[in-house]
Amino acid sequence: MLIVSGDEVFSFALRQYLEDSDINASVLDRCVLVDLDFSSGNVGKGTVTFSRDEKKNPDLVRPFLMKDLERLVRTRFSGDNIDYASKEEDIFLSADGVTYKGIFTPLTPKEHDLLALLVSNRGRALSREDIYKQLWNDDTANSNVVDVYIRYLRKKLDFHFGERIIYTRRGCGYYIK
Repeated sequence: MLIVSGDEVFSFALRQYLEDSDINASVLDRCVLVDLDFSSGNVGKGTVTFSRDEKKNPDLVRPFLMKDLERLVRTRFSGDNIDYASKEEDIFLSADGVTYKGIFTPLTPKEHDLLALLVSNRGRALSREDIYKQLWNDDTANSNVVDVYIRYLRKKLDFHFGERIIYTRRGCGYYIK
């Protein structure tokens, strides 16, 4: 595991956290962690990038939760002969946004919660009523607030990622493939 960062404390904390986690050593040997605020930026396929500047398209925008980094490393580098390109399709949620295909998009807290709910139920359509009950803690789903937030998410995600992320299953609800 190689860490390239201008911040020694940050580099040490990352290394210590990942080494103390139960991630397999062979996974960590394939990791290169690059701080884009320090590096000039030619990053390869075995790289996890983080930055304070979302325009640099990092995997994680600083500050981020260490569990988000751990999940990213596990997903990207574990498994038998996992191809990096196939893992690019994954949606990575951080505390303040989402990264998909290496592109970061900031989200409001409610948009984040809605996307997290859809991702955690990937492939399964959630009805407007189910979403409303879970995110707004209310039994009466008589407003169009879910539709409004789905539209907000679609505007942000479809625009930034250049493809459809959230789908509608007629008569059932919303889902992510």
